[in-house]
Amino acid sequence: MFSISQLSEDQKQQLHQWAQEGLQLNDLQKKMKEEFQMNITYMDTRFMATDLALEIKNLEEKPKKEAEPVPEETPESAPPAAEKGSYTEDDLELLPPKISNVTVTIDEIVRPGALVSGKVVFSDGVKASWNLDEMGRLGLDAGDPNYQPSPEDIDAFQQELRQLMTR
Repeated sequence: MFSISQLSEDQKQQLHQWAQEGLQLNDLQKKMKEEFQMNITYMDTRFMATDLALEIKNLEEKPKKEAEPVPEETPESAPPAAEKGSYTEDDLELLPPKISNVTVTIDEIVRPGALVSGKVVFSDGVKASWNLDEMGRLGLDAGDPNYQPSPEDIDAFQQELRQLMTR
């Protein structure tokens, strides 16, 4: 398990400099692996950034304005109820176009043993539950042990999840 006590003062200063240059958490994680030979999880990177009071800059900050409410009855392609109204119009403009028909949601009440959990609907219509544990490991349960989403769906799932987690 990673601890900030493993970092030298020079390394801590370097992390502050990288954050000021606009590097995001995943970039800091990669830099630590490349420059410091420290392989840490994304969650540990988040905790480290908090402990070191790193100022991670949002490069495209815009003033937020409230999105219009979504009607209660929505078609299948609309976001699930847990996501309704959770984005502003500016957030939606910043999202890249969807790669596939994969929909990811985050549970309002986290499952026991998980830091964060949610649901995913893959492009073939298969629904699955996912969770991220305290070690930064991602778990996926579709109910059928033989189910394997397509590589494109896995990529789309990871991208959608990354976008949700950064908000």
